[in-house]
Amino acid sequence: MQGTVIRTLLRSCSCCFIALIIVIAAAGTSSLRAEHVFLKDGRIVSGAIVKDAPQSITVKTTEGKTDTIAREDILRILYTELSMGKIHVQMRDGRNFEAFIVDEDQKSYIFRKVLLSPEEMTVNRSEVLFISERNPSGLKGEPEADRIELAWYPPYNPVKHYLVYFKEQGEQEYREPLKSKGTSLTLKNLKSNTTYVVKTTAVDDAGEESLPSNELTVTTKNIPPEEPGKVTLTKRPSGDGKNPTAILQWEPARDPDGTVKEYRIYKDTKEGPREIGKSGEPFYELPAGMGSWRLYLRAVDDHDDESPDRIVYLYSRLHLRAGAGLGFPYATLGELVEQGTGPTAGIFRTGFLLENLAFGADLGYFYWKSGDSLFSSMHMAPLTAWAGWRFVFLEKYTLMPAAHCGMAFMYSRYRSMGTSGLDPLEERNKSGAEFLAGGSVTLEYAFTPEWFLYLKTDYTAIIEKSGPQPWLGVSLGAGMNL
Repeated sequence: MQGTVIRTLLRSCSCCFIALIIVIAAAGTSSLRAEHVFLKDGRIVSGAIVKDAPQSITVKTTEGKTDTIAREDILRILYTELSMGKIHVQMRDGRNFEAFIVDEDQKSYIFRKVLLSPEEMTVNRSEVLFISERNPSGLKGEPEADRIELAWYPPYNPVKHYLVYFKEQGEQEYREPLKSKGTSLTLKNLKSNTTYVVKTTAVDDAGEESLPSNELTVTTKNIPPEEPGKVTLTKRPSGDGKNPTAILQWEPARDPDGTVKEYRIYKDTKEGPREIGKSGEPFYELPAGMGSWRLYLRAVDDHDDESPDRIVYLYSRLHLRAGAGLGFPYATLGELVEQGTGPTAGIFRTGFLLENLAFGADLGYFYWKSGDSLFSSMHMAPLTAWAGWRFVFLEKYTLMPAAHCGMAFMYSRYRSMGTSGLDPLEERNKSGAEFLAGGSVTLEYAFTPEWFLYLKTDYTAIIEKSGPQPWLGVSLGAGMNL
């Protein structure tokens, strides 16, 4: 029994030994990575050890060359990452200096004042207060379509100026560096929707340039496409004549830095614009039963950015408005009455026959104060029909010149002498209707899809045989889109 156990143990040890030999052999055939090989003459060779002989090592350098180095010429080999930048060292006793750190352990640092010189000095860790790099750090950028706003943190030591290097991603060489006195710079006149690679270095008073900061990769913003061009609305009557359809056609939009992949059509709702369709071509057939809507047409590029809105008015729409007005008489009417005040109300329709055409009717009431000792007061109710042409601008504003005509229903009170001329003055009443005509300009502001404010100025004259009796009117109010 005991012999069996011993044989089993020997067999297991043999297997482990063979496995160990295989691992060692495999390791011997692979290259040993050496970040830096320091030579006694001050040179530093960076690369990977591809052959390790008793008297020498063979290194494949980072440039792709093979270099055989005698062991007696080697000062040290570092298998860790080494920053080749000069650093600032602050000692606890107040002294400070700048040098290159070439090695360190748990108790000390080894520095070189000149990187490729064999002269070195060892400083205990306990004597060092802090170490800071001389290169800028924390480089960041905020892109726009044609520029990038850069900012970075300065190094500890004084800096004369900074050099900012940049290139398009994919380019081999950086462009001529830009100089900056401070820790910020704007790269201008860049291409939109383009990726750039940026880094910055610091230059001291001696003209020595530091190692670069972190390399920043940033993409400039995309430029949205322009709004679609002129829109044509062609109505198609349905078979029953109740639910006509319409074909929207428009001039293609232009994208300055890409391509337009599609167009999206939105309509007004209480919750805001809602998408009702999309098209890859510059036309779209609207479904039947759309009613009267204001549509928004947008071009979309290959980055899914949308253009400004092209507003389209679909079919005609009914509107109500009401407000308060002031009347300022002059000429013949101004001799009889002074300023008049009163409410106004109206109803009008837009988009009928022509997109910009509007027509409607207004009814008002004015109370005119007396401007003559023989004239007590005048009450007027003008009823007018009008037609105008609407100009939409800045999306929510509309300017509409219009012409109107109608009738003025008037009731007046005045004093008059008796037939003999000796009787006392008598109060008399007069009522009637007179023809009137004039023109107006109205400014509207649509603060929601359903509601708008308006300011209206007008010139109106009552036409009589003796001559016109004119006044200037101003009214302010609100309206609703039905």
